[in-house]
Amino acid sequence: MNEEATLRIPVTVDKSHIIALGERLYGESIELVRELVNNAYDADASGVNVQINKDNIVVEDNGNGMTLEGL
Repeated sequence: MNEEATLRIPVTVDKSHIIALGERLYGESIELVRELVNNAYDADASGVNVQINKDNIVVEDNGNGMTLEGL
């Protein structure tokens, strides 16, 4: 990942929204993680790092990112 071209945008979402969305879209938690990894490879990533902690899940990849306008 080119650090000079990387922009981190923190996003905070209410836990109840995440749970409701996850229950509707994914039957199991692993399906959500699988989808995030698939999205990275869809962006032509050659590497993906997944960290699962008690309070968060971090998925980092070196794929093609979105422009600010695309966000």
